[in-house]
Amino acid sequence: MAVGQRIRQLREERGLTAERLAFESELGSKGYLSDIEHGRASPSLRTLHVIADYLEVLLLDLLTFPEDGERQRLIDRSRWLGPGTVRRLLRDMPAGPGQARGPSGPAKGGGYAAHAREPRKLVVAETVSIRTPRPPAASR
Repeated sequence: MAVGQRIRQLREERGLTAERLAFESELGSKGYLSDIEHGRASPSLRTLHVIADYLEVLLLDLLTFPEDGERQRLIDRSRWLGPGTVRRLLRDMPAGPGQARGPSGPAKGGGYAAHAREPRKLVVAETVSIRTPRPPAASR
C-alpha cells in the first residue's frame, strides 16, 4: 500500500491525472493504476519501471518513504539535486567502514544500518509480456 501511495504522491507532484499516467505510460488501465495506488493490486517490477520512467524518477524513488525517517527524507530530497551537486556530495561524504570516499555500500556491523528500523517488505511479482507491433492505422 505504501508503494501505491508513493506513486500517487509523485504523480500528483507532477500534476498528472491517473488517467493520463495510465494511458500515456502504456499501463493502459486507469482502474489498474487506481488499484495499485489504493493497495488493492501488487504491481510487477516491469509495471514499477514503466511508472518510474513515465514519472521521470528512479525506481528507488517509488520505494522511498520520506515520512519514515531522516535518511529516506535525504534520499527523497536528492531527486532535486543536479548531477554536479550529487558528485560533490559523494566526494565530500565520509566513507563507510572499509570503503573509499564516494557512494556508500551496505553497512557492516555499525552505522545507520545497526539502528535502522526493519525495512518494509515489498512483494513484486515478475510477469513476462510479449509486445507485438501495432498494425498501421488504416488510411482514410
